[in-house]
Amino acid sequence: MDPSSLHTAGWRNRALGFAAATLILAGTAGIVMAASPAPASPAGPAARPTAATTSPATPNPIASPSATNRVTGPATTGPATTDQRPAACATQRQAAKAEPTVATLRALGDCELARRFTTLDRLTAGIGQAKTLTDTHRAALLAIIARTRTGLTALRSTIDADATVAALRADLPKIAQDYRVYLLVAPQVRLTRAADAGAAAVTRLNAVAERLQARIDRQRAAGKDVTAAQAALADLERNTALAAAQVGPVAGHVLPLLPADWNDGTAKPILVAARGSIKTARAELQAARKDAQACRSDLR
Repeated sequence: MDPSSLHTAGWRNRALGFAAATLILAGTAGIVMAASPAPASPAGPAARPTAATTSPATPNPIASPSATNRVTGPATTGPATTDQRPAACATQRQAAKAEPTVATLRALGDCELARRFTTLDRLTAGIGQAKTLTDTHRAALLAIIARTRTGLTALRSTIDADATVAALRADLPKIAQDYRVYLLVAPQVRLTRAADAGAAAVTRLNAVAERLQARIDRQRAAGKDVTAAQAALADLERNTALAAAQVGPVAGHVLPLLPADWNDGTAKPILVAARGSIKTARAELQAARKDAQACRSDLR
């Protein structure tokens, strides 16, 4: 089967979890966050969840209304472990649940907005430091972040101007639902960076293959047996081509996605497939590097 066919089949059949951005549910309240440590709450460190924060009696005003689009997990009822971290903005959330007033709801909204701005800053810095991102993909990612930042800034002004509990309850869910910083924007950045890094590795390995072929040709002309070296080089070229077929389409699939695509269930399978492609490509590239080492050894 040729590399492009393998790639097409992989995108159609993968159902692996999106491990690149492992997601946790912030208690049963329903705010979905990335598994990486969340930025500290502007009003203080996140408090350990208690029975009050995990009770389903009062829905979180920022929670997504669609359970089918959430990645759920066990509620955190005790001290944080490696896999269970206290929810970001837990202090503000607990206060808003205990006494939902304009002040407590606005404080929760401001905290959730602030940590998203911090995440966008971190993603922007990572894009600037990524040496293998293409100019086109870098510009596309920066445009996504700029659009998200502009929307969240406008929403912050709206929330700060809301004067009733009803208005805040209507606007707070938009922080997650309308922008999907953790479920969509962050994965778009990570997957595009990984795909371009893979493509750069393919380019380097192709150059290595050309140099190795030249050495093989010289040794063959000198009368040496290069059968093993040529076989190792063929494996290198095959694995490199397979990796290229995996990473090549990733950015084109993930960059056009919008928050609405996550909300209607379209985006998640695409992100899952992209994560699978990156994982497969890394394995192929590792195999190709070993093939290059074997070829060099055979030419000594």
